[in-house]
This record gives sequence, structure tokens and C-alpha cells, in this order.
Amino acid sequence: MFKNNIIVSIVRCDEPFGITWLFKEDPAAGLRHFEIQIGYMEIPDMKEILRSAGISEKTIFYGIEDIAATNIIWQVFSIIKKLTPNIVQFYKLPANKLHGVVTRVEM
Repeated sequence: MFKNNIIVSIVRCDEPFGITWLFKEDPAAGLRHFEIQIGYMEIPDMKEILRSAGISEKTIFYGIEDIAATNIIWQVFSIIKKLTPNIVQFYKLPANKLHGVVTRVEM
């Protein structure tokens, strides 16, 4: 188990540009919360943001959803979601440190 675990939240803001980050209040001992606020037109360099905050990641866990639906509207949404880049591709996360967690959502 790691001594220092950090949950990273990425918040898209209403402003087109600008990137700010901060550590929020620690929810528990050994667990920290790091929030990155990004303008909706920004394409951030996650490695650089983490380095500038003094975070040296050893392992990155990320979550994605697999949507299974019978309703035509949700099927269209599922197809669009599959065609868009996932979080790993969009934020260019280091592949050698990633562990994905897939959740299947049935609608």
C-alpha cells in the first residue's frame, strides 16, 4: 500500500482558457485531494501539472464506463462515447503507470 494517495479531480470551467490547481482539505490520513480547474478550450499537459505540484506518480488508476442499452437514445450515446478519445488518450497519461477500472452500466 502506498503511504500517500492522491485523488485528482479535473473540473472543466465556464471560461475558455486558464489552468489552476490546488490541494483541497485532506479527507483522511494518507489520502489527499488535488483539484485541477481547466478552461473548456484548454488541452492540459497532465504530467507537467502534476510535476509543478510536486506530485511524482507511481501508479495511476482511472475509471471508464461501458454502456449497454436497449433504448435507441442511449445506444446512440454509447456509440458517440466509444468514438471519442478516452481519458488516457486525451490527457496523454503515461501508459506504463496506468491501471484501468471498467464499470459496465446497463440502461
